[in-house]
Amino acid sequence: MRSPECSRVIYGDAPFIEDMGLLTVLCLLNDEVILCGSVELEDQLNKYWEIHPAECNDGNSIISQTLTTLLPEGVVSFLSPADSSIRFPGSENIELGGIEGLETVDVDGKEAVYLKINEKELTDITRILLRGLGGRKRTVSSLIRDASVLSVAVRGQIPIVCKQSKISVSTSEKRVSAVSSFLAQRAFERLALPELQAYHVDDILEARLKLSGELRDFRSGIRELVWLLHERIDISGDLKGLAKECDLLIDTKIWAAVSNLENAIAKHENKRIRRILKTTGNTLLEVGKTFLAPSLAGQLLGGGSALMKAAEGLDVSPPTVQIASFIYKAREKKF
Repeated sequence: MRSPECSRVIYGDAPFIEDMGLLTVLCLLNDEVILCGSVELEDQLNKYWEIHPAECNDGNSIISQTLTTLLPEGVVSFLSPADSSIRFPGSENIELGGIEGLETVDVDGKEAVYLKINEKELTDITRILLRGLGGRKRTVSSLIRDASVLSVAVRGQIPIVCKQSKISVSTSEKRVSAVSSFLAQRAFERLALPELQAYHVDDILEARLKLSGELRDFRSGIRELVWLLHERIDISGDLKGLAKECDLLIDTKIWAAVSNLENAIAKHENKRIRRILKTTGNTLLEVGKTFLAPSLAGQLLGGGSALMKAAEGLDVSPPTVQIASFIYKAREKKF
């Protein structure tokens, strides 16, 4: 039997994640979230506190929670450029096509360093490096960090997630894994936020432990749906338009499954299900919310078999049921 694949992702925008919703999404969907800095962790943290002095002594800040709880558990890792070369040997030797070197030029009477570029030889990686990952003003520090991020991504075949675009930039040739990662994150964010903003790192650890089985089913369901994307845009080629197609899939197939499943459970004649619904306060989906969530699933219905029975006769495929179950439990903290 094939062993489960370890899922890792690199956060591309900055050395630290400052949004609890995004931190929760990445930590629930991946075995490890890698943060990269331009210097060692202590120095990087000191630079952060200088910019955000109010958070320095706040033990409940997202950064503090991450470093005190998630980092020791291995859920989150922090890599300096030196750490990157140790953990991913050879990453520092990744070639940067199209960048021919540095030269000193005179700008208004002052010496400046100028990158010599051969545009015909530029690769996707070097274009990203020159543009920058975080959307901020380019500095030597940010250039060093971005180079470290990209080299780790290439060497470790790990996708990079950028918050601003909500797109996973994958340097891997394994297109199915890259597209699956993107669809999973996009579906989870669209259907589970903003409730995940209220998570605490302890919730993340508990959910990762108790929803591990559902996560495997969720990943399996997502992979099956990737075939539908492939039929529309051919994921082996240009991935332009991927976000639009993923949103269409989420707003139709997954949303429909969620809605139908909720209605099936609400109307189901099985006395046991009605009794469970009564004891749980008739927790049902509020149709019309900006972010829709699945209805009762899994443990509330006594396991996957009851959930699948409730969905019998509906135009709901097993992949979407698997996806709906995991999203609901994570969203409503039913674990």
